[in-house]
Amino acid sequence: MKFFIFLSLLLSSKVYTSESESLQVVTEEWLPYNYTNVEGQLVGRSTDKVRAVLSDAGIKYKISSYPWLRSMHLAKTQANTMIYSIYRTPERENLFQWVCPLMGPVKEYLFALKTRDDIKLNSLEDAKKIRDFYS
Repeated sequence: MKFFIFLSLLLSSKVYTSESESLQVVTEEWLPYNYTNVEGQLVGRSTDKVRAVLSDAGIKYKISSYPWLRSMHLAKTQANTMIYSIYRTPERENLFQWVCPLMGPVKEYLFALKTRDDIKLNSLEDAKKIRDFYS
């Protein structure tokens, strides 16, 4: 199954921001797509695209980077919250309004130390199970 990185809006509720409100935008540290640089600014390929789209739309926003589980929790429970750099999976399909792809498919690679005897890959299906466990 091919995965894409998507810009996503929370659930089926419409995001509404008045002039006094701003959109809460959350993500995680995931180089080179979204990461905090040495100056403490959130940057990256996906972040740049999100900033451009929201600025062009005239939407006030604040982007914050949190550990992935916290970002997902905020996106699921807080109104006017957008999460980006998220894989679109069947389990997540109905949780979000999927707005637009940020970029094409990302190649996935598996690496393991030779000394790890707990990882045995004898087929592509074995590799998919490992990938799905960590995604």
